[in-house]
Amino acid sequence: MSTIKLLRFLFALVIFVSVFSFTPKVFAFTSSNFNSNINTSFYTDNTSYGFTCPTSHFTSGMYVDYYIALDNLPPVRVSAGGEICYQHQVFHYSDIDSAGILAATFPTADLTIGHHVRFFFSNSADPNADYFEFDTNGGIAPTPPSPPPSPVCTVDCFSNVLFLPGLEASRLYTQGSDGNEDQLWEPGGNSDVEALYLNPDGTSKNGNIYTRDIIDLGHNIKNIYKSFSDTVNGLVSNQKINTWKEYAYDWRQDVQSIVDNGTKYQTETISLVDTLQSLVDSSKSGKATIVAHSNGGLIAKALLKKLQDDKNAGINNLVDNVDVLILVAVPEIGTSKAVPAVLHGYDQRILFGFLQDETHARELGRNMLSAFGLLPSREYINRVSASPVTFVDTIIPSNVTTKLVQAFGSAINSYDEYKSFLLGGEGRTDPAINQTNLPISLSPNLFAKAESLHNSIDAWIPPTSMRVIEVAGWGLDTIASFEYYPKLCTASVGCGFTLDERPRFTSDGDGTVVVPSAQYTSFVSNTEKYWLNLLNTKNDHTDILESSHLLSFISNTVQKLPLDSSLSTIPPTDSSSRLRLSIHSPVTLDAYDAESNHTGKICPPNSDFCYAEENILNSSYLEFGAKKLDTNSDFEDERVRSPSPAIGGAGLRFATASPSLWQEMKRILMLSGE
Repeated sequence: MSTIKLLRFLFALVIFVSVFSFTPKVFAFTSSNFNSNINTSFYTDNTSYGFTCPTSHFTSGMYVDYYIALDNLPPVRVSAGGEICYQHQVFHYSDIDSAGILAATFPTADLTIGHHVRFFFSNSADPNADYFEFDTNGGIAPTPPSPPPSPVCTVDCFSNVLFLPGLEASRLYTQGSDGNEDQLWEPGGNSDVEALYLNPDGTSKNGNIYTRDIIDLGHNIKNIYKSFSDTVNGLVSNQKINTWKEYAYDWRQDVQSIVDNGTKYQTETISLVDTLQSLVDSSKSGKATIVAHSNGGLIAKALLKKLQDDKNAGINNLVDNVDVLILVAVPEIGTSKAVPAVLHGYDQRILFGFLQDETHARELGRNMLSAFGLLPSREYINRVSASPVTFVDTIIPSNVTTKLVQAFGSAINSYDEYKSFLLGGEGRTDPAINQTNLPISLSPNLFAKAESLHNSIDAWIPPTSMRVIEVAGWGLDTIASFEYYPKLCTASVGCGFTLDERPRFTSDGDGTVVVPSAQYTSFVSNTEKYWLNLLNTKNDHTDILESSHLLSFISNTVQKLPLDSSLSTIPPTDSSSRLRLSIHSPVTLDAYDAESNHTGKICPPNSDFCYAEENILNSSYLEFGAKKLDTNSDFEDERVRSPSPAIGGAGLRFATASPSLWQEMKRILMLSGE
C-alpha cells in the first residue's frame, strides 16, 4: 500500500472512530440512528421520538401502553409511557437515554454497541397492534454501578400496605361548566347520578370524570373507612411500617381495565401496578401487604393474576413481593343481591344509608361493567346450594311467571339457565325506564366481559409463598334467592308481565355477600378463612372495616402478632328466631323498641334521597319496589307502626326465619296503633 493510500485509510479510520465511537454519553436521536424504512407516521425532533396514534386499532381517548423490545429479548412494558391515545396525536418519549430507560429496562445489555430497538403500542384487545423500529449505532453510556444496598432492617420490619376499596367507595369528580370542580359521588342529587350514566359499551358518557380519594367519613350517618385509615396511619406513626396507600378508582369501570390501564385522576393516570411497585420499593420488608374490601378484592385477584402471568413471561417478579393478601367481605364468585339490583335497581343504597330511587339506580347499573362483575359467576351457580332466582306460577296462565316456568322450571338450576334468564331468553321485552318491577334484559356483550373476568380470577391459584386470608361477615340477613310471583292486574296492556318479587334470606352472610362466595379461595392450602360475627353489632358489609375486632385482626396480621379470638375459624351457629315484616304498599313501615330506637325510612325535606335508619340492634330495613321489609332478631317489646289506618289492606305479612328457612309465622302478633 502506498503512503498516500495509507494516510487516506488512517484519516478515514479516525473519522469513523470519531463519529461512531463510545464518546457520547447521552444518546441523541438523529436520522442516522434509524433505519430507512420508518413508518410515515414516525416523528422525531432529534431529541425525542414519537408515533401518531394509530386510528385502525385505537379509539379516541383510549389508554395505551408502550412496550420496548431490544434485539431478540422479550418485550417489556415501559410503564412511564402510557398515555391517553387521541386520534392523530403524536406521542413523545423525550431524552430516553438521559432518563435511563433502555439501561433500566435491559440492565444486562451492552448499550455501547448497536442494537435493534422496537417500540409498540398495546391495548387489551390487540397486543402488538402497531409498532416502529430503529437501529442504534451505540454510544450509550454503560449502566452506572448500582447504589450501595440500603441498611438491612432489624426492628419492626413489616410490609407497607396497599388498600383497595369497594364499589362506590371512591369519590368521583368532574369540572363544572363554571370551571370549578363538581363532586358527582357521593351525589348531591339525582342530577349527579345521571352525570355518571354510561354508554351501551360500558364507557362513560362524560369522559372527564376522575377520582382522587376514598370515602372515609360518611355524611353524618355512617363512616366507611375512617377507622381503618386511622388504624393504618397509626402503624405508620408508630414506625411499624413506612407507608400505606389507598388506590381510589372509578368503580363504574371494568375490573380488568382498572388493572391493565390504571385510573384517571385529575392531572394524570395512575397505574395500579406502579402504585404497588412503589410500596414494595419503600417497604421495610421489601414486600407489600394488600388489604381489599368487597369489589376491591376482585381487583386484587385480577392484579395478582396479571403479575403472575408477567412473571411466567419473564417480565417482572412483582408478584413475589406481595407477602399477604387480606380479602374482606369479597364477593369472589358474585352475590345474589346483584341480580335484583341490576335487573330492577332494588335496594341500591348509596354508602352510609342513603337510598337511590330505583329508576336512577337501574339506569346507572344497566351499562356498568363493575355491576356485571358482581353477578353470580359460573362457580357461584356450581358451588352455592341456593338458586339465585326462583319462580312461582299459580292461577294466572298468561302471566310472565308462566313463561319463566316454561323456560326455566321453578328454579334456576344451571349456569346456562341463569345466563339465559339474565339475557331475557324467555322472550321478555325491555320495560320502560320507570317500570322497575319488571326485569330488564342484560347486554350480552357486557355480560361476556364479566364472564371473561370470572373465568380468569375464579381459576387463579395464589403462589404458595403468599399468605391469603379471607374474612367473611356473618349473622345478617343476606339475600340468598329472589323469587318472582304473579300479580293480579286489571289493565288491558302488559298484564301478562306484572310481577311481585320477594327476597329470600339466609343469615350466612354480611347483608350483601354470602359466606361461600367470601370464602371461595379457601380450597387452596395456603388460604386461611375467618368468620366475623356481625350479629349484635351495628356493622354490615358496607362499613365492616369500622369493626374494632376486624381492625385489631388486620393490625396484628401486618405486625405478625398472634391473632386473638375476635374472629372465628369455625362457622358460627344461629339458633335465634327472626321476625320479618313486609308490606306491599306505598305506605311506610317503622319499628320502635322499648327505648324508642327507630328502624325505618327517613326522607329529609328538599332532598332527592331518603335514608334507612337502623337504630334497633340487629334490625334492618330494606325496600324492593313497593315492598318494605323490616327484620329484627330481638323483637320482644317491639312496636310496628304505619301511618295508614288500612294497613290490613296494604298486604302486611309476618314471617320468622331460622338461618336457612323461611316459614309463615304461626302465632298472632298485635300491632300498635300509635
